Amino acid sequence: MEKNSHKNLLVSVGIPVYNGSKYILEALKSIEQQDYNFLEIIIIDDGSTDNSSEICEIWKSKSNLPVKFFKNEKNKGLCYTCNKILKHSEGFYLQLFGQDDIMTPTKISDDVAFFLKNDNKPGFIYSQVELINESGESIKEDYNNRINFKDNFSKTIFEKLIEQNFIPAPTVLMRTELIKNLNGFNEDFLYEDWQMWLKIARNYEVLKHSVCNVKYRIHSQSIMGRDFPDKEILRNRAAIKIFSEYKKDPVYAEVIELKLKSLAIYSYFLGDNQAVGFLKETLRNKFSFKIQVYYLFTLLRLPHPGKWFAKQDG
Repeated sequence: MEKNSHKNLLVSVGIPVYNGSKYILEALKSIEQQDYNFLEIIIIDDGSTDNSSEICEIWKSKSNLPVKFFKNEKNKGLCYTCNKILKHSEGFYLQLFGQDDIMTPTKISDDVAFFLKNDNKPGFIYSQVELINESGESIKEDYNNRINFKDNFSKTIFEKLIEQNFIPAPTVLMRTELIKNLNGFNEDFLYEDWQMWLKIARNYEVLKHSVCNVKYRIHSQSIMGRDFPDKEILRNRAAIKIFSEYKKDPVYAEVIELKLKSLAIYSYFLGDNQAVGFLKETLRNKFSFKIQVYYLFTLLRLPHPGKWFAKQDG
């Protein structure tokens, strides 16, 4: 194979589906309209209770693309489903794509060309997104502004990811073999992306492609729009678990320590019943008078001072 040839560089496009009947067909059609010829499609329905499976099966029967379709008997979660997609992926690259998002027709070809331009060295590449609403209309808001991400160009991708998960997941193209070598996605977590981005960015190059090739849909059931009980508490617990893996990192231990400290305090602010344990663990790592006071407050079942002052202001 020539160094800069697309020939035989198969791309596996995996779509986890869960109750996605409203948008899944539009997502699949955008994949079918790609101008890149070397694709395999892997669709896994994760125990949907609507007619998502029927829509996918009908689309598969009419599509000219090689399509693998599987069903989980019951809802297993996003990370389990992504690992199942990974298991069945035969492509050199892996693209996980949301059931409610839309690819521009050159998405895959642009990304493969960008990978090849960089000698296939990146662990993954990502790009920009256009935000759209439930009706597919453009939302006049920048993605970074929406997530309140301010790019500090002096920091590495890993350092930026410690601060925040700013990578728009549906734009990411990864090297499949690398993801398999990293043992796939951790099924203990709610979401598949942040922990994986950190694992890759810590040891491999990650590059941003300056194109906008995905329409990222914001609606009440999307990750960015969805509300569910204890959402912030669960996300914060997941972040604590993720960053605890890097406490002894030879380069970033001090930064990680500060991150875990802020997450422990935030757990207390949120009223998480596990906050006392998180604060205690932070104290065990390094004494802090502020953390000590908060730890005592949690033992006394006192609310975070910030909430007390908020009540006073109200």
